[in-house]
Amino acid sequence: FAMDVREVVAHFPHARRSGSGWQARCPAHEDREPSLTISEGDDGRTLVHCHAGCLVEDILAAVGLTLQNLFVDPVSASTRKFEVVARYPYHDEHGVHLFNVVRFDPKDFRQQRADGVWSMDGVQRVLFGLPDLIDVTDVFVVEGEKDVLALRHLGLAATTNPGGAGRWLPDYATQLQSAGALRVHVIPDNDPPGQTHAVAVARSCHAVGLQVKVVALPDLPAKGDVSDYLQTHTMTDLLALVDMAAAFDPEMVTAPSVSTAADAFVLTSMGNFLAEPEEAENWLVDGRITKGSTAIMAAKPKVGKSTTARALALAVARGDPWLGFACAAGMVWYLAFEGRRQDIREHFRQMGARDDDHLRVFVGQAPKDVVLKVRSLAEHERPALIIIDTMQRFLKARSTDDYAEMTTLLDAVIGIAQQSGATVLLLHHSGKATRAGVDAVLGSTAITGSADTILLLANNERCRTIATVQRTGHDLDETVILLDTLTGCVTLGGTRQQADAAAVGSAMLAALQQADGPHTEAEIEKLVEGRTIVKRAALRQLVAREQVSRTGRGGKGDPFRYACVIPVPVFPLKGGNTQTPTLIRVSTD
Repeated sequence: FAMDVREVVAHFPHARRSGSGWQARCPAHEDREPSLTISEGDDGRTLVHCHAGCLVEDILAAVGLTLQNLFVDPVSASTRKFEVVARYPYHDEHGVHLFNVVRFDPKDFRQQRADGVWSMDGVQRVLFGLPDLIDVTDVFVVEGEKDVLALRHLGLAATTNPGGAGRWLPDYATQLQSAGALRVHVIPDNDPPGQTHAVAVARSCHAVGLQVKVVALPDLPAKGDVSDYLQTHTMTDLLALVDMAAAFDPEMVTAPSVSTAADAFVLTSMGNFLAEPEEAENWLVDGRITKGSTAIMAAKPKVGKSTTARALALAVARGDPWLGFACAAGMVWYLAFEGRRQDIREHFRQMGARDDDHLRVFVGQAPKDVVLKVRSLAEHERPALIIIDTMQRFLKARSTDDYAEMTTLLDAVIGIAQQSGATVLLLHHSGKATRAGVDAVLGSTAITGSADTILLLANNERCRTIATVQRTGHDLDETVILLDTLTGCVTLGGTRQQADAAAVGSAMLAALQQADGPHTEAEIEKLVEGRTIVKRAALRQLVAREQVSRTGRGGKGDPFRYACVIPVPVFPLKGGNTQTPTLIRVSTD
């Protein structure tokens, strides 16, 4: 019988809300971390997707459901107007019929065994039309059976993998090699998943020794494919593109370009521009970091940026406040490319992290092509926040001072945020010199210019502080940040000026305790080191708290005089003598 999405979710223990859907552990494989996404489609159907590649039928069977349970027809799934429009048979290299990919209208795909059972349990996965590829040296790999048939109609050898984008298996490249292929031409669909899929196919084929080209087609609409291209172009046009395409280079971290409507160069009249509705800011961290943005957290080594970032990770994973600022809840990735695994684990444990928190962690050296890997996975899993610790170990720049290089590398990071909707926070270092604001960030201005929010952590003699420079919202003035050594959590204190005033006030109070009689403000300022403005503010605070008394009229002939209200402590010495404590001097420079 048909179910709505919440009834389906109820069959998955420990499923938790994530964005507009749910995340759960996939019951069809040993899933230590939630890799199953459950959401509601535009037509009301329940959409179930395992990011590890498990089939929907296997997932549902593991919890006692069927495909019919995903439909929302109030009578039964059999009366729903989902019509079969095509069946694509898949055969092994000997011609044995293994399974079908069935296409429905409205557009949907399901896989069934050759005997008609809607289950792929134990069935070998093969490429579409594998027997026709035997002893063929040049093979086109496209995304979808419809495109394969369009190329075959022209007399070209073509294939695809079952399941579409993101479902390519390494064994498929081995099947091509065993069939006799020498050259593979991969044609991506004109959308980000198709682009990412094409690169995955190319890398897989290159790894088994095949010559590979990725052939991006021009003049395609958004989400267009080779079938769309062939409606306005000839086979000769296509083969010319293949000839001109460069050999695939596995060292490249960028995928082939995709032309979309967003690439169009369109000018808007001032009237229409002013008439555009105002968009409400969509905050990940209220007033500080917007969703889908890029941010930099910079500090000198050992100031606490990793600690502060991990506190942010846990706060967003739970939807708890961070430094007093409300956070939107969502899945978080913490990618630690430096630091010891046991130290990171211990800090999360100290903060009270639980096994059901929506937080996933990577600790280790950045793998090859890490930027592309993160982008591909983020587009599928749609995390709310990706924390990268550190930027340099992630991007592997030859020089962070090189404006052109950093602009190119950070464009890839911005692409991750734009394509996945995740906020990307890069942890980076401050320079050795004493510089303020965005100038404190180490490296080229391309780094700070690429960020929507810059969070600056600093350390001085008495406290650690945080400040922000933001494109959206108001900057946060330098404010004290406090670490609870018991819980490992961080909180926000007062402003740096308030902290300085408190420290100077303590030193000033100690000096007045030892003073012989009242002193003028000028005399007191000579007793305590620090900036004049801070010392004056501290003195007024002491008077307001009635820790220091003030006499006199404040005029030239009768200046204000200040004395400590608290009695002077006396410390006994050997032999019955006494002494007063040494003056305390505090620097606020």
